[in-house]
Amino acid sequence: FPATEPALHQSETRVHEENECGANENPQSVYIRCQFRNLFFHDLQPLSHGRSAPSAAALEDLCLAWISGLFPQGIGLGKTDPSTGQLRNTGAGHMLGMWGRPHARDVGGFPHLAYGTPRKLPKADSLPGRVVVLDVAFAANAGGASYEKTTLPFIEGLGSRLAMWVDHHDHDRHPDYADDPRFVLRTKAQHGACPEMVTPERVAAAGPIDTICCHVDFDGLCSAAKWIRGGVEPYQGADDDARAIDTRLGEPSERARVLDRALRGRPRDEALRGLIVRYLADGARDAAIYREFQGAAEALQAKEREAKRLSANYEVRGDLAICDATRRDGPYDKTELLLIGQRLAPISLVHDETTVTVAARFDSGIDLVSALGLNGGMPTRVSVAAKRLDEVIEVLGRFEVGP
Repeated sequence: FPATEPALHQSETRVHEENECGANENPQSVYIRCQFRNLFFHDLQPLSHGRSAPSAAALEDLCLAWISGLFPQGIGLGKTDPSTGQLRNTGAGHMLGMWGRPHARDVGGFPHLAYGTPRKLPKADSLPGRVVVLDVAFAANAGGASYEKTTLPFIEGLGSRLAMWVDHHDHDRHPDYADDPRFVLRTKAQHGACPEMVTPERVAAAGPIDTICCHVDFDGLCSAAKWIRGGVEPYQGADDDARAIDTRLGEPSERARVLDRALRGRPRDEALRGLIVRYLADGARDAAIYREFQGAAEALQAKEREAKRLSANYEVRGDLAICDATRRDGPYDKTELLLIGQRLAPISLVHDETTVTVAARFDSGIDLVSALGLNGGMPTRVSVAAKRLDEVIEVLGRFEVGP
């Protein structure tokens, strides 16, 4: 193995050159290329010091195992044992325990990533090992989901494998966990974004973890990257950027604006989310990958144009601006449409065939959660099922906004 080091260093130079000219690659190829770079230069080379060299067959199995760790859903490593949290490995996955990539909990390696929303969480037994949950609110009693149906079963399913839950959304059930140090639960008023709650002290207190389950927006992905970095910002000002984006107050940096727009432009692209976490965890330094994000952000432009077209449907009733988005020409950016409505009235409401979404400025002092009788969520932006449209309009029509 030591004899291969000069060749590896030559390869590192070649990969660096490709990073500088890889603008035409798609995100998946950039992702795989960069992760193989990390494999060879951050994981394999240290193994050559003080150890006997693995055989070519073992090295091949290591690569397969490492890829399996990156893409567990695609490779199929099997289910997690709910009693231990360990994967029931087969084939290449078995090599993780032999010559495989050092486990995340051992040397700060990259953890398994999973994504969740208050209404849709992954199955607890699909998450390997000890788990930290970041920027995922407890489910509110809206839209069919609830704390009892969604959040509580997930918590109980993780059991002692839950290392920490860090969140900044309001919920009536937060007091239930006041005596459990694993739960760091605050309100939106206390923390405008989640990354500022991810500190070196909390990362250390949680101990070694194997999986991060985070929300799917910039706030959640930045929180995940900061956790991987031991509580250190991915770049100077990242916490401020997350707060500006999550509250829609102030101006984020151009880098954060691009990442936010990429996520809004391709909201269901899980590969993009993983790429953003890895980019941020690496200190936001890879110019080639950043160009991919700029390309992905362009997908938002068509949605913004449709939002602007739909904004002509706004009808103002007192302090409420109502927009019917059921008849549209294509996908639209709901955040942009809600912000347009807030220029017309203190509260904006957008409804389509599935959802009613209501929003107000973060600094407005308006509590939509309380006004609509919900038990949790973000006070200035809530969504409920479309069947509640008339009820919501009636309630907010009586709502008095202060001066």
